[in-house]
Amino acid sequence: MSDRITSTCRSSSLKFGIEGENILGLIRSGRSALAILKQKAVRNRSWFKVLRLEDRRFLDAVMGTVRRVRSAMLLDILEPLVKKLLDAIGGVRALIGEVSYRTRITGTLLAQRISRIAQYWGNKNAEVWATDERFMRYLAVVDMNNIPVFRVSGML
Repeated sequence: MSDRITSTCRSSSLKFGIEGENILGLIRSGRSALAILKQKAVRNRSWFKVLRLEDRRFLDAVMGTVRRVRSAMLLDILEPLVKKLLDAIGGVRALIGEVSYRTRITGTLLAQRISRIAQYWGNKNAEVWATDERFMRYLAVVDMNNIPVFRVSGML
């Protein structure tokens, strides 16, 4: 069962809010997000250092039985455990990767700003730029590769 969970998790992308490192959003997104968190924590060796045996067994049982967490009581139980693991591995940025994190933070803001400017200049197609994920990713990667003096993300 564990192999099946981790194989499906590699192909899925994490979709949850990053603002304030929304832990409940991460937990609600289901078993795939929890399995990726477990995989990162095991590789980081924090799975065994941070969690007790009962907590590890509980998380494994949740990942094995629940596709999506809907229960408020289960969310309350999982939240401190997931917070411990996130703190141990380096937060949401370490969980989803640097490029995805920057795409959601910097790329979104840059795409919205560029879209507004282009619309002001009269470009009618620029409205869709603000929601185009590929454009956001491109802007985030360009910003990451700029030297720090010219990096736009520091000015947002």
